[in-house]
Formats: sequence, C-alpha cells, structure tokens
Amino acid sequence: MKTAGSAVLAMLILAGCAGQKVVTPPTVTGINPAAVDWASAQRIDMTLDEFHFTPSQVSMAQDKPYSLHLVNSGKSTHSFSSAPFFSAVILRPDQAGDAGARSTGTVYVKPGETAVIDLVPVRKGKFTFECTQPLHALFGMTGEIDVN
Repeated sequence: MKTAGSAVLAMLILAGCAGQKVVTPPTVTGINPAAVDWASAQRIDMTLDEFHFTPSQVSMAQDKPYSLHLVNSGKSTHSFSSAPFFSAVILRPDQAGDAGARSTGTVYVKPGETAVIDLVPVRKGKFTFECTQPLHALFGMTGEIDVN
C-alpha cells in the first residue's frame, strides 16, 4: 500500500508540473560566471512595442558577454520569451530581476520600463523568441537570435 501511495503522489507532482515551461541550465561549460568581465559586455538594445521587436534579428558570439536591454516603448506590458535561448546561456549570478529568465525563460517588461539581462551564450544555434501576451506573436512580435 505504501508503494501505491508513493506512486500516486509522484504522478500528481508530475501532472502539476506538466504545463509549466522549465529552463534547463546549460550543460558543462568552462565558463565561471563569477569570473566573467561583465563590464566588457557588449550592449544590445531591443525595443518592445506593439507587435514588434526592434531589432528582431540578433547575432551573438558564443562565450562572449552581452548585456541585453529590453526597452518597452509600448502602451502595454510585453515579454521576451525563449526558454531554449535562456537554457543555452549563463546568466550573471548577482543580477537582480532576471528570475523569469532563470525559471521560465520569459521576462516581462512593463510600459516605459527597461529590463537588463547580462548573459554569456555557451551553445551555438538559432533561437526564436516571442512576446507571450495574447495575440502579440500572431501579429508578428517574434524574432531570432543567432549564436555562432
């Protein structure tokens, strides 16, 4: 009976987690986040406005630090969402405010605000991103990051 109860509990826990996106941290990398020269990070400004990102195409080099500045110039809250991208980077360990990037791969930015995310891409690839607000991606609020 004890085994059956444990199995039921495990199934309930898994069912509760099934609908949530989870960011998987990058696998083995030789980069120590505490040793990165974050002051040398290349700044990338991205504007979020009604139904578009500017720029919508971004290139980054693997193992180089970047400071992604998400600026919401729109009239509503927007998001930058890409769990695959955030699972392929190392985030600055002492940076406040990037809990969404770490846990779900989505960062929300209120109108008139800026979110800053310092990161180092550790995996090459093409990663799509989108705004998760209702209908925003459908109306074209999408883009791609190419890490080479």
